[in-house]
Amino acid sequence: MDFRLIPQHACPVQAIDTNYDIRWMKAQAGQLNVDSSSVGSMGCSSGGSHRGDERDSPRGPSLRVTTASGGRDFETSIRFLLCCCPVPDFHARYELAIEIREDRFTEPTVDYYGDHASLHKVNLQDTLDGGEAVELPPTRIIQGTTDSTTPPLIPHRFEASYQEAGATWSWNRSR
Repeated sequence: MDFRLIPQHACPVQAIDTNYDIRWMKAQAGQLNVDSSSVGSMGCSSGGSHRGDERDSPRGPSLRVTTASGGRDFETSIRFLLCCCPVPDFHARYELAIEIREDRFTEPTVDYYGDHASLHKVNLQDTLDGGEAVELPPTRIIQGTTDSTTPPLIPHRFEASYQEAGATWSWNRSR
């Protein structure tokens, strides 16, 4: 499944799309011979990052969209999450990109979030640091150690916060 991208589509369109995809999968579960309660998610880069936080699920008011099938509404919780090279802390990566003058990340971040206040509002690391209760699926991360824009310090900090919130987190580091 896919989601709409910047610059044509800014936040929170990607979260709406990924939530809709989960709802669609659950609506089709019977036809696919799948147990809808066992649906998980896998994503790479920002695709993995959009599924790690269930704060803005269609159960909440901020992302309510039409139902996925035949008028029946399916919630978007997932059983597990597998992420390849996600961005676990968008704000930290944005600040690092400014510091190392990596414009290919600063401009899209501004295009996507609009401003710093919006970036902080949806940044899961900030939410975890603030102690807000969120639903977090067990998560497995595959992350390269030579990624200059997401150095190991960022996922290490996120891992500690994620586990402190009571969720299961594990990651593979590879070169």
